[in-house]
Amino acid sequence: MLISFCGARGGDAPLTWGQRSTRRWIDWLGPHEASLNVPYLLPVPAGSDDDVVREGLRRLVDRHEALRTTYPDGAQRVLRSGSLDVVTRTGDPEAVLAELAAERFRHDDGVPVRCAIVDGTAVALVTSHLSTDWSAMMTLAAEFPALVRGESLPEPTWHPLDQAAAEATPEAVRHNVEALAHWRSILERAPRSLLDFPERTPEPERFVRLGMDSPALAAAAPMLAERWGVSVGSLLATTAGVALATLGGHDTAALRVICGNRREAPLRGMVGKAAQDGLFAVDLAAPTLRGIVHDGHNAAKRAYRYGRYDPYELDALKGAVRHERGASLDLLAFFNDLRMGRSWSVPDADPAKTRFFVDFSTPRARARAFFTLEYAPDTCLLFVLADTAYLSRDTGWALLRAVEALVLRGVADGDVPASHIADTAGLEPVRRPAGWRRAGPDWYDPSAVADVLRIACRAADVTVDADLTAHLASDVDTPEAAHALVMGALAGRTDVLAPRRYILNGRRPASGRDPLDHDGP
Repeated sequence: MLISFCGARGGDAPLTWGQRSTRRWIDWLGPHEASLNVPYLLPVPAGSDDDVVREGLRRLVDRHEALRTTYPDGAQRVLRSGSLDVVTRTGDPEAVLAELAAERFRHDDGVPVRCAIVDGTAVALVTSHLSTDWSAMMTLAAEFPALVRGESLPEPTWHPLDQAAAEATPEAVRHNVEALAHWRSILERAPRSLLDFPERTPEPERFVRLGMDSPALAAAAPMLAERWGVSVGSLLATTAGVALATLGGHDTAALRVICGNRREAPLRGMVGKAAQDGLFAVDLAAPTLRGIVHDGHNAAKRAYRYGRYDPYELDALKGAVRHERGASLDLLAFFNDLRMGRSWSVPDADPAKTRFFVDFSTPRARARAFFTLEYAPDTCLLFVLADTAYLSRDTGWALLRAVEALVLRGVADGDVPASHIADTAGLEPVRRPAGWRRAGPDWYDPSAVADVLRIACRAADVTVDADLTAHLASDVDTPEAAHALVMGALAGRTDVLAPRRYILNGRRPASGRDPLDHDGP
């Protein structure tokens, strides 16, 4: 059944920074991918018939411009009026929700909402991620029962059109410059990937989401966070990063953290897309885990502070640093805290009750290791989406166990010496094949570098010195041209770095110094 909506305002504007971030992911995933849709089950207040529920949904769409927005040609267009099909269904609400979420939205001309009333007890609501993030969905869930009951609510004061205007102000431009400087400071020095070791044969469904259900971690994490003066989120994000860096044999843990970006008053209640990635990096130089976690807590605060930026400008920055470093900047390790400020109150729990399970698998994802922290009242739910070309299921579960083990040992002993982290975590660092070398923070395979040079530069004779100087016989005329060809060939590679110097046909550059020479981050 169609319901008609009519809002107070329509209009066009550029995409907000949050929308631009999501648009990039949607475009990368392809025209048929629906994994970024945002599904939610809204309970229907008892005694409400379907017509009353439809009226509540109409009021919800009228109130929030993001729910009646299309996204043509890289812009947002708020519809002043239109219609939404609200169907009635029977059966399992979760199954109906999954069915509605499995179809991609037509962003150019379709409303970004899909919903069904299921047996009069729940509304299966699915929105486009261009229009909502998890915080926005919580706002909708809080308002829906009151709207169904016919209650009056204060009108929203901030919408994506307002946010787009705010992001064009001088204050926002200054913040964007500061945020990009923060990203550059990490991109220049962090490992270009924490998983720079040889690929393995992936599983048929290449990406698998592994879960850990740990009442013990729910009891221990708040206790240790309070004792060490950090947040639970930064404690677990740092510990996950430490586990991943320990596995890969790195001295720095670099993760992308999902930032809700709802600190400022106008954005707190906005139904729209505000979340973006932040960049978190912590050096594992402190003598104990407590010191590393303290450093991680401060690093997390900086990451969240600078988690708002123009992603198109960040793309340009990444391209420049990628060229300077001669590396494909992988940075596909993530941590997302979805507890929404909720905290556990769990008594001491037995680690023997911890349960491990497979949540789902999928053939495509833009991640190598994606940790997600979810809330349940009586347990900690920690997941890792693992790229099985790099992490086996057993290794993925070992990473989850490592987080639990480090936190529990911190509670029991007060701290963990840095020299004991690998043993405490139960992690054995990856053993790379003989011949692999390290340049700054990065590992690479010299033979793979030589192969890339042969193919990209059509070189008949190639050698790569220990200092990443490449000698090649090729028709390529200049080091700059050789570097451009190599950079085009190593996208996504975690086993290859571009040479720091190119000596073509035995001739050094006339200046005596290759203009692409760099000393690493």
